[in-house]
Amino acid sequence: MSNELDNQISESVFDDKILNFYDKRKYYIIFFVIIIIATPILYQAKVAFEKHKSASELESYSVVVNELIKSNPKEAVIQLQKLTTSNNDTIVLLALNQLLKINKSSKQELVKTLDTLINEKKLSKRNNQLLKIKKSLLIFDGATENQMLNLLDVSNKDSSFRKTSLQILYDFHLSKNQKIKAEKVKRLINEN
Repeated sequence: MSNELDNQISESVFDDKILNFYDKRKYYIIFFVIIIIATPILYQAKVAFEKHKSASELESYSVVVNELIKSNPKEAVIQLQKLTTSNNDTIVLLALNQLLKINKSSKQELVKTLDTLINEKKLSKRNNQLLKIKKSLLIFDGATENQMLNLLDVSNKDSSFRKTSLQILYDFHLSKNQKIKAEKVKRLINEN
């Protein structure tokens, strides 16, 4: 009988402790449960929003490519320049590629667009390197050696575009009739 009474008392004390704990921290517990439930919901909403935004940008890109380039090239250029401000690397690179096709004669506009994209640094590091290589090819004929060295990251041995950059620099030195510098770059190409 004594054991039963001890068990009932200990159960009663335990229940009181739980109720007391809940009463003291009721708001924290409710807040914590809401956070646990809301976090995945908000994450999924963010993913769905970004997916919808990317889909609408891709749709806009498709409309520009399919219709506007043929019927209204000036409007197409404006729309493509708007698409280069997207947060989606793929859309930016596709729009830039179309701008390159449309504006083959206006290298200055293309260089301005590339400068803007490079300076914003919102693209991935790899895509940013790719844009620098494109810019170096656009300004190849009128560039100085310092401009080419700044654009082409030849000192970074881990760069995935290092060999391409060295080859462009080699061709640049040959075009400027700088054979000694070209041979130095050729040795660096052969080391890879």
